[in-house]
Order: sequence, then structure tokens, then C-alpha cells
Amino acid sequence: MAEDKQGKFQVLLRMLTRLQASSGMTVAELSHELGTSKRNVQRYLEDLRTFNYPVEVSEGQTPRYSVTNQRQAG
Repeated sequence: MAEDKQGKFQVLLRMLTRLQASSGMTVAELSHELGTSKRNVQRYLEDLRTFNYPVEVSEGQTPRYSVTNQRQAG
């Protein structure tokens, strides 16, 4: 069980790093880069929001997600 949580933490950290370094990534791009399903990417984005990271979504045909370097107080 602890290994599963550690694995999830590592994926969340990689995802956060990529989202902060990019101008935006699609769920498909994140899924490919992280080696996980698109559904898991959606869950991880929600986890980041739960931890007060400002996940931003661009409007458009294919939404792009990004995270500013500033964490919101909560």
C-alpha cells in the first residue's frame, strides 16, 4: 500500500513539474508522458486542485492545462 502511495506521489510530482514548465499540456500529452491513462490524468489534476495548486485550463477545442508556480493559500 505504501508503495502505491509513493508511486502516485512521484507521478503527481512529475505532472506538477511538467505543468509548471510548459505553456500548457493536453490530457493526451500528459497521459503519454506519464505513462498512465487519460482518466488517471484527470484524477491527478483534481488531486492537484485539492492540494491548492492553481490548475488553469485554456479554452478551446482541445483544453490545455497548466499550473502557475504560485500555490494558493488554503
